[in-house]
Amino acid sequence: MSVLHYWDVTFGDADPAGIAYYPRILDACHRAFETFFAQAVKEPYAQTFLREDVGFPTVSLTAEFRSPMRFGDRMRIEVDVSALSARSVTFRYRFTRESDGIHCATIRNVTVAIARGRFAAVSIPSRYREVFQSHLHEQGDSEQK
Repeated sequence: MSVLHYWDVTFGDADPAGIAYYPRILDACHRAFETFFAQAVKEPYAQTFLREDVGFPTVSLTAEFRSPMRFGDRMRIEVDVSALSARSVTFRYRFTRESDGIHCATIRNVTVAIARGRFAAVSIPSRYREVFQSHLHEQGDSEQK
């Protein structure tokens, strides 16, 4: 099951060639991550981080860019979980251009659960693990869509 987030590529998101600049794409991933928390976890990520003292910082990223995302494009970002372990969760972001349905990119972001106050890795609390498990995509699905 995926959570949807939409991103409009603005003039400020693009490089001089009119193509979305990769740091802006990664920022869109984080915004989609926060949408995931709001919709799937049913609480803002800020609450998880500040009040619940749990964070999910990035420890590894991979990105596959297939088609340019350009100034003026509206992107549909599907967020789900592609891997889950005792302390880490990998979020998958699939970028699809709304105007033509072209799959433009897939980004995988490996995060680790931390106790914010100590900034030390911890086991993923069960309430979050249950949500992540329910959004774990099947490994057999095709990235060729």
